Amino acid sequence: MMSDSTEYSIFVAAGPQVLESILKLVDGSKRLSIADTALNGEECLEKLAAADAGIAFIDFALPQISGVKVIEYLSTNHPEVISVLLSDRVNPEYFRSGMLAGAREFITLPVTTEELEFAVERVAQVAGAGKKSRSLTQTFETRPRPDARVIVVGSGKGGVGTSFVAANLAKLMADADPDLDVALVDLNCRANDLAVIVNVEPGKTLKDFVPVIADLDPALIRSVAQNVAKKLALFAAPPEAELAGLFTAEQLRLLIDGLRSCYDFVVIDSGAYADRAGASLHEAADLIMIILTPEILAVRGGKRFIDCLERFGISKNSMMAVINRWGPLSLSPERIAEYIGAPVMEKLPESDLVRLLLDEGRLLQAGDRSEVKHAFDQLIAAVRQKLSLGDGISVH
Repeated sequence: MMSDSTEYSIFVAAGPQVLESILKLVDGSKRLSIADTALNGEECLEKLAAADAGIAFIDFALPQISGVKVIEYLSTNHPEVISVLLSDRVNPEYFRSGMLAGAREFITLPVTTEELEFAVERVAQVAGAGKKSRSLTQTFETRPRPDARVIVVGSGKGGVGTSFVAANLAKLMADADPDLDVALVDLNCRANDLAVIVNVEPGKTLKDFVPVIADLDPALIRSVAQNVAKKLALFAAPPEAELAGLFTAEQLRLLIDGLRSCYDFVVIDSGAYADRAGASLHEAADLIMIILTPEILAVRGGKRFIDCLERFGISKNSMMAVINRWGPLSLSPERIAEYIGAPVMEKLPESDLVRLLLDEGRLLQAGDRSEVKHAFDQLIAAVRQKLSLGDGISVH
């Protein structure tokens, strides 16, 4: 959401239908205004130089001069103007060509006024172009995060709650420190249910990274993110995609490196099982959290998962196990730890609240006083200890 004191004036160059849709959205916004418009590429280049706008929305299918060519020109001759590429078609090649030309965001229509506002504020914050309150001549800079941490949440058996744990862990970490940027990444492509758990409809998914994976920069990375909560961004899995078919091992490493440059914490839901391509995730992780339930099949699956990671050369020192849906009559943490050969750091209780949260698409809140929330607080403390972060969450 935009802050009440921030206003943005935008320039829009688009064909008649796309222009009309954007004008309607801006008309319903209290934060956006139109500096000027253009219906073709030549008119855009003529008007934009005189327009009082730090952000330009450019239609991919702009007549006379294509939207990509216009953005290339702006990147070279007017780098103070932030370019946002528009399209009414979902096409990864459009995304790739626009971002390589210098676009800071790619918006696929239709969108809501709120989504448009959020996109404008995001590119303005990233590129430093808030109207009046900031200089339009600021250049894009990456805020270095030398202490960024990557947590991979996985399991050796499906259905043990890996996605639920990852989502709430990321949310509560973001709640704990207002200066902390947290990314929640759904690489559990067999299930791809994080978007459902956090109750969002992502406009873009990790698949949008594939054609531009060698050219990632923070602005491009954030353009794929879906805002979930303050300081929490979701990178959603594409529908019906297998991780092994989505990224190679080298591409996964490039993705993780890119996410580290943008976020203080990166929480990755890797789902069940491990393969050679996915092993690069675990190799890059500062902490591997293995989720299991106190049942024989899940515990055996957890052991197989750990043994597989060891065969890939990954040390148990970076691992910790978490028992989900634990009850007083369950297998003891000590027996489970002895069997799997890794420490069990926390127990998350069986609770009707979990089912309610899943049914309603809600996450735990910082002020909750439930038994489940208390267990997650203990889990975060264990993560903090494992990562040697001291008494505070912040990595700065």
